Amino acid sequence: MRACKQLVMWPVALLLAAGSCNVSAEQSKPTPSTALPVRAHQSSLRWNELSAQRRAALSPLQTDWDKIEEDRQKKWLVIADKFSTMDAEQQARAQSRMHEWVALKPEQRRIARESYLQAKKLDPAQKNAKWERYQQLPEDEKQRLAEAAAKKKRLATLPALPPVHTAPGKP
Repeated sequence: MRACKQLVMWPVALLLAAGSCNVSAEQSKPTPSTALPVRAHQSSLRWNELSAQRRAALSPLQTDWDKIEEDRQKKWLVIADKFSTMDAEQQARAQSRMHEWVALKPEQRRIARESYLQAKKLDPAQKNAKWERYQQLPEDEKQRLAEAAAKKKRLATLPALPPVHTAPGKP
């Protein structure tokens, strides 16, 4: 059960860790050294093209980096660019979450992204209230909710059935 809760909540935690450092709007603007390089006719950045600072921040993703889609790479690069402004605890937490992310299966990543997007839509007061209510539930109820959510996800991802062909003259 704990793993299920972490699976759902960790993308939120990673982004909160990345965004929790107190950086002013001026400081968060990319500088020439941290700006994303412009690449014409190239779909993604190769690991060896990243700066040493970015490679250090994203080290847990090294083995999968060249397989990550360009738009997702850009999101990781935003986190990498904020990495140096985080304190040691935030950096450790962010890299721990990256290790967890790499260990997830594609379906688990999809579910985590969907959960993050749903959580992002809630205002902070709603999010805190829902989390507090969830924390108050007995363990068996949390388990039941996790199983129901897993079942719902499985049903939602079933492929459509092919059309049934009948013999001529039969309904």
